[in-house]
Amino acid sequence: MTAEEMIKTYSEMRSVGMIEQIRWQYSDMAKGGDGGRLHYKPSDWDGDHPEGPTCREYNYPHKTDSFFQQVCEGMNW
Repeated sequence: MTAEEMIKTYSEMRSVGMIEQIRWQYSDMAKGGDGGRLHYKPSDWDGDHPEGPTCREYNYPHKTDSFFQQVCEGMNW
């Protein structure tokens, strides 16, 4: 998905409690972070960390910091 598509999706989720977690993850990844551990191990993940992969490595492995910065700016985060 593009940054614009993510902005549209998240704009429509404003009333959902999950948006605060997403906001934290995107803000962290915009600064080069990993968005935190998912704390579960998806069945298709072959890594060995007991708390599962990070948000970034599992959901956004090829997205740059600037992608997350664009979404944060578009969402006024």
